[in-house]
Amino acid sequence: MVTEMKRDIILVWETLYAQNLKKAPPRPHMTQEEVDAYDTTVQFIKRLYLCFAVCKVTYCTESNAKVSRPWRFPLASVLCHGGRVLIRVDGVTWKAFMSFLLFGQEDAHDWDSKGVPSPINKRMAATHAVCMDHRTSQLNEKKLTRRHTHQNLHDGLLNHHLGLDLPLGGLGNMTPCGKNGQLYVGPTGVPFCRNKTFDEVQNGHLYIRWDDFGVTAVPVLKKKR
Repeated sequence: MVTEMKRDIILVWETLYAQNLKKAPPRPHMTQEEVDAYDTTVQFIKRLYLCFAVCKVTYCTESNAKVSRPWRFPLASVLCHGGRVLIRVDGVTWKAFMSFLLFGQEDAHDWDSKGVPSPINKRMAATHAVCMDHRTSQLNEKKLTRRHTHQNLHDGLLNHHLGLDLPLGGLGNMTPCGKNGQLYVGPTGVPFCRNKTFDEVQNGHLYIRWDDFGVTAVPVLKKKR
């Protein structure tokens, strides 16, 4: 487990800073639009990790447990191994939060008129949903089944399901898959080789879901004397 987490640190570091190194790895020819989308993706992940560091991360050992413990592992491991993170933002709309993560400003994008901005992708469905316990203001994860199909697709039409393709491992770095290892991480995680891309291989994807639970009173816990 310790070894895996050390690898997580290297993996995330390379993802965020591969092209900032003095001897940066090569990268395929990219249009200005592709360059902008890549830069926005990397900045998104950087700001998200800063949010984790400033706002703190906790974890629980059981599903939807009421008691959580401070995250005592590297922050790099938060988004690795298929883990899911529930973020509750009080007094800030999801649009403002997403705009900050993407562009560094809360009002940088008009989601109502312009829709979902690049490089965010729309998805139609997901395996889990999020609900709130209004008695405790705690967010809980709910696994979706076939009987939730209608609501699941309806959420997709309303853009609740979003995704972001990641250059996991660092743009231009060699991937562990492919013939003779001659596959390199592309700007969206799709590997390339001699300016050819391989759409059947996806190297990284971040699923994002938003929910607006409106105004709810946050209970104040009283200490017992």
